[in-house]
Amino acid sequence: MDIGNIFEEWDFSGTVPLPYRVLLMGCIGIFAWASNLHILSYLRVDVSNLLFSSPPLSGVYTNHPRHSRGDKVVNKSTALSALYRSIYTLGVAFLFMVLVNMWMYKWVVAGSSNSGNNRNKGGNTNSSAGVIRGGMGLPDNTRAGIIVPIIGYLTILAMIFLPFNILFKKERYRFLRSMNKALFSGFKSEVLFADVILADILTSFARVFGDLAVALCLMFLDRTGTNADACYSSILVPIMTSIPYFIRLRQCLSEYIESNYTVERHLMNALKYASAFPVIIVSSMQKASKAASLKGVQYEGYFTDNSLFRLWLFFVALNSFYSFYWDIYHDWNLIQVLPPGSGSNSVNSRISTGPLSPGTPKIGSMNDMLSQASGGNSGSMNLLGSPSSNGNVNGSNHGNNRTSKWYYRLEMRPYLHYEERSFYIMAMVLDFLLRTTWMLKLVSNIQIEEYEGGVFTMECLEVLRRWIWVLFRFEAEMVKRAGYSDAMSPTHSITGLTGGSPVGDADNNIEGSDEILMEDIGSWQK
Repeated sequence: MDIGNIFEEWDFSGTVPLPYRVLLMGCIGIFAWASNLHILSYLRVDVSNLLFSSPPLSGVYTNHPRHSRGDKVVNKSTALSALYRSIYTLGVAFLFMVLVNMWMYKWVVAGSSNSGNNRNKGGNTNSSAGVIRGGMGLPDNTRAGIIVPIIGYLTILAMIFLPFNILFKKERYRFLRSMNKALFSGFKSEVLFADVILADILTSFARVFGDLAVALCLMFLDRTGTNADACYSSILVPIMTSIPYFIRLRQCLSEYIESNYTVERHLMNALKYASAFPVIIVSSMQKASKAASLKGVQYEGYFTDNSLFRLWLFFVALNSFYSFYWDIYHDWNLIQVLPPGSGSNSVNSRISTGPLSPGTPKIGSMNDMLSQASGGNSGSMNLLGSPSSNGNVNGSNHGNNRTSKWYYRLEMRPYLHYEERSFYIMAMVLDFLLRTTWMLKLVSNIQIEEYEGGVFTMECLEVLRRWIWVLFRFEAEMVKRAGYSDAMSPTHSITGLTGGSPVGDADNNIEGSDEILMEDIGSWQK
């Protein structure tokens, strides 16, 4: 049995109707964010400083790169621990309400179906309509199957907007304020790192936004299920799907304006999000063409089905490959492109990985550190497999320097907060694979997105990709703010990376470099 048959035989709509699929994806997003914060705190990433511009977290940082996490764990009383625990609890509360409401819906549907079957035996034929597409109608009473999910949505909204100081009001209202800023800010508004993280997470839920539009249509506009195709092909679906990309596009333009129109990187980033709109438009045209063919009506469009597929393939490939490049080169800042003939300032993994503290003073020059760490030889292996040199022309290095003048070299940035370099390689591979899941459409017998279960699976895979992305996006931002991102600068300086005392003058040495920074961080929770 191939994958296509598996999804075809999986009656996912009967198991999880579309409105509940949207709610379940929201719960998955809550748990993903809470686990992100949990793992980042364990890995000593200063989440509070990055998101809330607060002092470094108690128990998160150590100046010693190889300090055992078993000895100095995050204090359970810290504000970050309280934050992710509250988000876990909120996720459990929302999930419980969704499952209870879905059980009620199943009970109502089952009761109505049994009643309809009994009346059929008595001679009535009005209740032999069967299951309505979308799972929202019932044979004898269409309103009975609608009222239960509507109650579920209203309950979830009440839990989110509850004005009383219960159910973690601070966290709920912080999220609402962030959403309000994301949706209604102007082009000249300030864009913070927290705003970027939220908007990028929303782009991974773009399909869920489209599903929400269909679910609302089924519940409020097509209660009988007789015109469900109109809901699936509604113009509201691509509009809702585009909202997260519009938010992120506006943020990029705001950052460009804030830079006094000088940082063109923001425009290139805006172009990345703009490239998603052609994909959404062409996909909507494909759905309209397919709906017309199922009805036996000729599709009145400018393109044939083959032309639409070619257009979709071009735009989705452009968007996914451009996004993958942006992930590893800009968002994660993992890859450095060295010009021909340049030496490498990289350090080997033994001294270039480990927790970095943004409070660590930068003492001594890069050249001094490299000289002391490697005994005067700072050569490293670049990603192309060619040894790079620090510029010393002697012995076999002379030939390597001469060869390196003829091509650009790709190298991983020298300062990595996470201790295992393989984590970064695995993240890049997974990001590429999850960015290119659309390639499954090119295989004729694996048309996963043709089935509701396949769509849900693809949405979960995108959430997984974003979950990985968040872990390394925070790491890259912390390294940047700590002052270690400019690895090519000859005057760049570091400390605490060699596993001993900081490099530099004794007067600037740090006392107790392996002790955890203790700061008051309660203010950011207000």
